[in-house]
Parts: sequence; structure tokens; C-alpha cells
Amino acid sequence: MWAVLIVVFALTLGGWYGWPAEHRREAVARQQASEDAETMGIYRQAVVDYFRANGATDTSVSLADLKLAGVLPAWSRLSAGSTSVWTNYRDSAGQIYIFPAAAGAPSIVAELLTLSRNSLNVGIYRAADNTLFSPVDGTRVALPPLGGAVIPDGAPVWLASCD
Repeated sequence: MWAVLIVVFALTLGGWYGWPAEHRREAVARQQASEDAETMGIYRQAVVDYFRANGATDTSVSLADLKLAGVLPAWSRLSAGSTSVWTNYRDSAGQIYIFPAAAGAPSIVAELLTLSRNSLNVGIYRAADNTLFSPVDGTRVALPPLGGAVIPDGAPVWLASCD
């Protein structure tokens, strides 16, 4: 009987000490996702500003070109870095797609929806049927061919236009 009580006490004590650490880990992950979403928003606005000034279509713009054009805020991490997690593509209709440059990007859809106020322009790309799934209303929108741009399957995509 004493052995059972000691085991229960030890497990309770271990849970007591482990619980705050788990919550801190979750809080750090939420904070990182929030910062990533904000960086994507800054990148998106810079791309929109660039294409508004340069009317090119069927192309993407590099981080170096965004810096050269002066559309990135000087205080942003993007302005100081040499690479970006995000990339873009503007199709022939003028629609701009902002998405991660590589697979395995953080899952930030919830934070993007908060940042965009539940915009229908935020979605999750599904490679199997080349659609953008909207978590807001559950609709799927077929995407046109994006030239050489490759959106990773399951990646968050934030649409924009220059209008």
C-alpha cells in the first residue's frame, strides 16, 4: 500500500514540476508563430507596394529587389536579412500569392487569420487538386498555373492584389 502511495506522490510531484514548463513551451511556440505571421504580413505589404510601382505580371520579386526598391521597413527582420522564409508570385491576372519558400514552414494559419481579421484571402494550399482551402468558410478555390512557382503542399498562402 505504501509503495502505491509513494508512486502516486512521485507522479503527482513530477506533473506539478513539468506542467509550467509545458505551458512555457506552448507560449513560446505561439509567440514564434505570431512573429512569423507578422513577418509574412510585412513581406506581403512590401510585395504589394513593389508590384504597385512596377506593373510586372507572371513573375516574382526577390528579397534583394524589395530592399533595392525601398519597400521593406528598415526596422523589420526582412530588411536586415539576406534570405526570407517567404516568397511570392504574381499571375497574369494581377493576383499576388505569398507563401513559404520551402516545405516544412511553420503552421501559422490561425495567426494569419487573426492578423487578416478572418480574411478569405488566407488559405491552405492542397497540391493534390491544386486548390486553396479557406479555413474561414471551407471553400476551395482552384489556382491557375503559377509559372515556375511551386507552393509546398499544406503551406499557408495569403493572397493580395494591387487594386
